[in-house]
Amino acid sequence: MEKIMKDNGAVPQMDAIEDLRNEVAQLQRSVEQLKDAVAAQTAYIKILIKNSVDATKVDEWEFPIQSPMELLKMEGDIKTRNRGIFVQKLRKILSETSLSKSIKKVLSRDIISTNNVDGVSGKDGLKTFKTFFPILLEAISLVNPATFLGISLQKMTKEFFDEFFAKNTKHLP
Repeated sequence: MEKIMKDNGAVPQMDAIEDLRNEVAQLQRSVEQLKDAVAAQTAYIKILIKNSVDATKVDEWEFPIQSPMELLKMEGDIKTRNRGIFVQKLRKILSETSLSKSIKKVLSRDIISTNNVDGVSGKDGLKTFKTFFPILLEAISLVNPATFLGISLQKMTKEFFDEFFAKNTKHLP
Protein backbone atom coordinates (compact mmCIF):
# COMPACT_ATOMS: atom_id res chain seq x y z
CA MET A 1 0.00 0.00 0.00
CA GLU A 2 2.83 2.30 0.85
CA LYS A 3 4.41 1.55 -2.44
CA ILE A 4 1.20 2.51 -4.19
CA MET A 5 1.08 5.88 -2.33
CA LYS A 6 4.68 6.53 -3.27
CA ASP A 7 3.99 5.61 -6.85
CA ASN A 8 0.98 7.95 -6.96
CA GLY A 9 3.02 10.88 -5.56
CA ALA A 10 1.16 11.05 -2.23
CA VAL A 11 4.33 11.42 -0.14
CA PRO A 12 5.57 14.47 -2.00
CA GLN A 13 2.09 15.96 -1.67
CA MET A 14 2.16 15.34 2.09
CA ASP A 15 5.55 17.02 2.30
CA ALA A 16 4.25 19.95 0.27
CA ILE A 17 1.22 20.28 2.57
CA GLU A 18 3.48 20.21 5.63
CA ASP A 19 5.73 22.85 4.05
CA LEU A 20 2.68 25.03 3.37
CA ARG A 21 1.52 24.63 6.97
CA ASN A 22 4.95 25.71 8.22
CA GLU A 23 4.96 28.70 5.89
CA VAL A 24 1.46 29.72 7.03
CA ALA A 25 2.52 29.42 10.68
CA GLN A 26 5.59 31.57 9.97
CA LEU A 27 3.43 34.16 8.19
CA GLN A 28 1.03 34.22 11.14
CA ARG A 29 3.94 34.87 13.51
CA SER A 30 5.16 37.65 11.22
CA VAL A 31 1.69 39.20 11.10
CA GLU A 32 1.52 39.13 14.91
CA GLN A 33 4.91 40.83 15.13
CA LEU A 34 3.77 43.47 12.64
CA LYS A 35 0.56 44.04 14.62
CA ASP A 36 2.62 44.59 17.78
CA ALA A 37 4.96 46.98 15.97
CA VAL A 38 2.04 48.95 14.50
CA ALA A 39 0.37 49.15 17.93
CA ALA A 40 3.59 50.47 19.49
CA GLN A 41 4.06 53.02 16.69
CA THR A 42 0.44 54.14 17.05
CA ALA A 43 0.97 54.70 20.77
CA TYR A 44 4.13 56.75 20.07
CA ILE A 45 2.32 58.83 17.45
CA LYS A 46 -0.51 59.54 19.88
CA ILE A 47 2.01 60.72 22.48
CA LEU A 48 3.75 62.94 19.93
CA ILE A 49 0.45 64.45 18.80
CA LYS A 50 -0.59 65.05 22.40
CA ASN A 51 2.75 66.70 23.18
CA SER A 52 2.49 68.93 20.13
CA VAL A 53 -1.02 69.97 21.21
CA ASP A 54 0.34 70.75 24.70
CA ALA A 55 3.20 72.75 23.19
CA THR A 56 0.73 74.67 21.05
CA LYS A 57 -1.24 75.49 24.19
CA VAL A 58 1.90 76.98 25.72
CA ASP A 59 2.76 78.86 22.52
CA GLU A 60 -0.68 80.51 22.56
CA TRP A 61 0.23 82.39 25.72
CA GLU A 62 1.34 85.97 25.34
CA PHE A 63 3.50 87.53 27.98
CA PRO A 64 3.43 89.54 30.13
CA ILE A 65 0.38 88.21 31.91
CA GLN A 66 -1.92 91.20 32.25
CA SER A 67 -4.52 90.21 34.84
CA PRO A 68 -5.40 87.75 37.60
CA MET A 69 -7.96 86.26 35.20
CA GLU A 70 -5.18 85.47 32.73
CA LEU A 71 -3.23 83.84 35.55
CA LEU A 72 -6.28 81.72 36.42
CA LYS A 73 -6.71 80.72 32.78
CA MET A 74 -3.04 79.78 32.60
CA GLU A 75 -3.47 77.68 35.75
CA GLY A 76 -6.07 75.68 33.85
CA ASP A 77 -3.83 75.24 30.83
CA ILE A 78 -0.85 73.93 32.78
CA LYS A 79 -0.92 70.15 33.00
CA THR A 80 1.63 67.62 34.16
CA ARG A 81 2.46 66.69 30.58
CA ASN A 82 3.16 70.30 29.46
CA ARG A 83 4.62 71.67 32.69
CA GLY A 84 8.18 71.39 31.40
CA ILE A 85 7.29 73.36 28.28
CA PHE A 86 5.92 76.19 30.45
CA VAL A 87 9.06 76.13 32.62
CA GLN A 88 11.32 76.35 29.57
CA LYS A 89 9.29 79.19 28.04
CA LEU A 90 9.48 81.19 31.28
CA ARG A 91 13.18 80.35 31.66
CA LYS A 92 13.84 81.69 28.18
CA ILE A 93 12.01 84.95 28.93
CA LEU A 94 13.67 85.36 32.33
CA SER A 95 17.16 84.74 30.99
CA GLU A 96 17.02 87.63 28.50
CA THR A 97 18.19 90.19 31.06
CA SER A 98 18.36 90.69 34.83
CA LEU A 99 15.51 89.17 36.78
CA SER A 100 14.19 92.51 37.97
CA LYS A 101 13.82 93.58 34.34
CA SER A 102 12.79 90.28 32.79
CA ILE A 103 10.06 89.62 35.38
CA LYS A 104 8.22 92.52 33.69
CA LYS A 105 8.15 90.38 30.56
CA VAL A 106 6.34 87.63 32.47
CA LEU A 107 4.06 89.65 34.76
CA SER A 108 2.58 93.05 33.97
CA ARG A 109 3.19 96.04 36.20
CA ASP A 110 -0.39 95.76 37.48
CA ILE A 111 0.18 92.16 38.57
CA ILE A 112 3.52 93.09 40.13
CA SER A 113 2.09 96.06 42.02
CA THR A 114 -0.97 94.22 43.36
CA ASN A 115 0.74 90.94 44.29
CA ASN A 116 3.53 89.66 46.44
CA VAL A 117 4.64 86.15 47.22
CA ASP A 118 2.69 85.59 50.44
CA GLY A 119 -0.29 87.91 49.98
CA VAL A 120 0.57 90.24 52.87
CA SER A 121 0.19 94.01 53.26
CA GLY A 122 -3.16 94.07 51.50
CA LYS A 123 -1.86 92.42 48.34
CA ASP A 124 -2.80 89.18 46.67
CA GLY A 125 -0.38 86.28 46.98
CA LEU A 126 1.25 84.60 44.04
CA LYS A 127 1.38 81.45 46.17
CA THR A 128 -2.38 81.11 45.66
CA PHE A 129 -1.65 80.14 42.06
CA LYS A 130 -0.74 76.57 42.96
CA THR A 131 0.35 75.58 39.47
CA PHE A 132 1.84 78.77 38.04
CA PHE A 133 3.84 79.88 41.07
CA PRO A 134 5.98 76.70 41.38
CA ILE A 135 6.68 76.84 37.64
CA LEU A 136 7.77 80.47 37.95
CA LEU A 137 10.06 79.58 40.86
CA GLU A 138 11.53 76.65 38.96
CA ALA A 139 12.20 78.84 35.90
CA ILE A 140 13.84 81.47 38.12
CA SER A 141 15.99 78.83 39.81
CA LEU A 142 17.17 77.62 36.39
CA VAL A 143 18.18 81.16 35.41
CA ASN A 144 19.63 82.29 38.72
CA PRO A 145 19.46 79.82 41.61
CA ALA A 146 20.52 82.44 44.16
CA THR A 147 17.70 84.86 43.36
CA PHE A 148 14.47 84.77 45.31
CA LEU A 149 11.27 85.93 43.66
CA GLY A 150 10.09 88.02 46.60
CA ILE A 151 13.12 90.29 46.41
CA SER A 152 12.59 90.90 42.71
CA LEU A 153 8.89 91.60 43.16
CA GLN A 154 9.63 94.05 45.97
CA LYS A 155 12.20 95.78 43.81
CA MET A 156 9.79 95.91 40.87
CA THR A 157 7.03 97.34 43.05
CA LYS A 158 9.41 99.98 44.39
CA GLU A 159 10.56 100.89 40.88
CA PHE A 160 6.97 101.08 39.69
CA PHE A 161 5.92 103.41 42.49
CA ASP A 162 9.08 105.50 42.20
CA GLU A 163 8.41 105.96 38.51
CA PHE A 164 4.72 106.65 39.14
CA PHE A 165 5.44 109.30 41.78
CA ALA A 166 8.22 110.85 39.69
CA LYS A 167 5.80 111.35 36.79
CA ASN A 168 2.99 112.66 38.96
CA THR A 169 5.07 115.03 41.08
CA LYS A 170 6.66 116.80 38.10
CA HIS A 171 3.57 118.94 37.70
CA LEU A 172 3.32 119.96 41.35
CA PRO A 173 4.46 123.47 42.32
